[in-house]
Amino acid sequence: MITILAIDPGDDSGFALYKDSWLADSGRLDIRDYFTVRDKLLEVGPDLMVIENYFLSMKRKNIKTYLWYWHLWSVGAQTLGVKFETVTPRQWQAYQEDRHRECFTYPKKQGGDKKAFIKIAEKITGKTCLPDEADAILIGDYWVNKKGK
Repeated sequence: MITILAIDPGDDSGFALYKDSWLADSGRLDIRDYFTVRDKLLEVGPDLMVIENYFLSMKRKNIKTYLWYWHLWSVGAQTLGVKFETVTPRQWQAYQEDRHRECFTYPKKQGGDKKAFIKIAEKITGKTCLPDEADAILIGDYWVNKKGK
């Protein structure tokens, strides 16, 4: 069984656990330090961690915070010998936009993309999702259906 942990890094990191390409668990994890990350990785024991990479259009004050959480996850994976790969936001978002065009009915100026991605994640899971969790679900979905093949 191949276990993939998809991560949307942040203080409330979204995570999605895929086992043999099926979504087994998802949620948000309140990240305070390296030990929170380590404990989650030990609990799950993934074969691969897929993490969203930072993007250049981020605001300067946000990128420092984002990179801190991104590094916590990457160091945790390296310390425990978990292989990890990065995915850019544009990769997984373009894939989801192509597959689920019907969900993109909101104006972009009103947070349309974020609402659409939440709607797609809820369609996949059948449950209410918060934004970070939804992103992690869709990152994992992209990996198991497109990138990881």
